Amino acid sequence: MADNSYVYAIHIKTTPNKLWAAMTQNRFIQKYFFCHSIQSKWKKGADIRFFRPDGTPADYGKITRFEPPKVLAYTFIMPGDKTKRSKSTEVTFEIFPMLGGVKLLLTHRHLKGVDMEKNPLTLRGLNNGWPAILSNLKSVLETGKDILDMSKMNPDGSLKK
Repeated sequence: MADNSYVYAIHIKTTPNKLWAAMTQNRFIQKYFFCHSIQSKWKKGADIRFFRPDGTPADYGKITRFEPPKVLAYTFIMPGDKTKRSKSTEVTFEIFPMLGGVKLLLTHRHLKGVDMEKNPLTLRGLNNGWPAILSNLKSVLETGKDILDMSKMNPDGSLKK
């Protein structure tokens, strides 16, 4: 299967600088990114590491573009991924001032079919996870509150019954 991309855009009533801070500071990240935290030196070439709420390592990668407050890009490697890939997946966030707010454009490149989930009632799959994260980010920036109750999710990303 060929490499594919997933693209998602969202408009947020905020400034580029506030959005940038929310994307690079754990006091914000933990509010909208499923209670995960991120460690990085936040510069091009730096490692980026994601940690679950219990402190165990999750995803990781390297920052490939760092242009505050306009572009943040990093490789995105999921531990245990046995998919044969020609290269690591890469996530790019582009921030555009627009209509008194910002447009945040996410592009996740070099994907395979296994990266997507057909079941819409889960957070598994990039096509379910990214919209949830970015919707939560929007809510945190606009209202100060997240919209997802993570206590209603199983560890595998499915909904509790």
